[in-house]
Amino acid sequence: MLGTLAALVVGAFLLVLEGGSPSPFTVYREGLEGAFGSSFAVQESLLTAVPLVLTAGAAAVAFRASIYNIGGEGQMYVGAIAGAFVGLTFGDDLAGIVVIPLVLVGGVVAGGFWALLAAIPKARWQVNEVLPTLMLNFVALNLMNYFIFGTTSIFRDPVTSTFPAGAHLPDPARLPVLTDRLDLSVLIAPGAILLVAALLTWTRWGFALRITGDSPSTARYAGVRLPRMILTVMFTSGGLAGLAGAVLVAGRVGALEPRTLAVNLGYLGIVVAALSRLNLVAVIPVAVLFGALDTAKPSMQVLGVPDALILVIEGSILFFVIVGDFWLRHTIAITRRESDHDHSVALAGAPLEGTSRSARPLETADSEK
Repeated sequence: MLGTLAALVVGAFLLVLEGGSPSPFTVYREGLEGAFGSSFAVQESLLTAVPLVLTAGAAAVAFRASIYNIGGEGQMYVGAIAGAFVGLTFGDDLAGIVVIPLVLVGGVVAGGFWALLAAIPKARWQVNEVLPTLMLNFVALNLMNYFIFGTTSIFRDPVTSTFPAGAHLPDPARLPVLTDRLDLSVLIAPGAILLVAALLTWTRWGFALRITGDSPSTARYAGVRLPRMILTVMFTSGGLAGLAGAVLVAGRVGALEPRTLAVNLGYLGIVVAALSRLNLVAVIPVAVLFGALDTAKPSMQVLGVPDALILVIEGSILFFVIVGDFWLRHTIAITRRESDHDHSVALAGAPLEGTSRSARPLETADSEK
């Protein structure tokens, strides 16, 4: 909370410096109205938060096991491709109660297997997972673009000839609408996250995952099979990201549309996970906060606030939360060496300066992390 307030103060300072916008109070008030001032705005904020909840959950699960899955973006694309394929293939022949679960399961399975492409080298040969997951994002993005812009595949709308676009899923494959704007995805996303959170808290697998994240050597000594743990964690993480793609094509977007899907939701999910301190339950309100910021953009832009400045405010929130987290976990100790004994100790190996500044963790367990 303090980090968010500090970011708003910095944003207010930049607004005053920018000079072309109304007062910071007016900008923030209009932004708040744009995000929560009407039923339409609230529903739009919640819908925007849905994919962020899932991609942030995907990052949080992997990071809790000290596996740095940066590939949520690509896993979401592959989940969208698989979900769109299932919906377009079976949507006209099967009832909604059958085809909708197939679309969602297709997205989960595709995202999970896409994550395994990076997990298998890590589990078998200890290959660092950061670069493979990152590169697979670009492979998935170009694969999605190829299906729409480079072929006449099932994914491409055959009616639109002026500019390539994704084919809309049949109505039976679309998520049911709950209100004017909200569809079933607003229940599916938090439900999936809470299910995974329950697995982490109350199952043997979740306990082993937490031990692996704290100390892999201890987990190995306790009998945890690390290769199997890496594969299951990455499949779960990729499955959540793939589910994000599936709910988008079956819900808000309604088609495999690269211009709508490729908006860095996977990368932003990592930011949301970091702000939530990898807490799966906390991911949900933080994602709603970012959804509200995105929904508030048009209201703030109408007042003349540059889009770049809004991004600066979002980045400032992350920066101040990380700084606040550091100060909560550490304390600054200032020591003075005045006696001859301390001086001799300093000569033996400590810094020679009379005053030294060091950061030490408040808890030993945290420092080991």
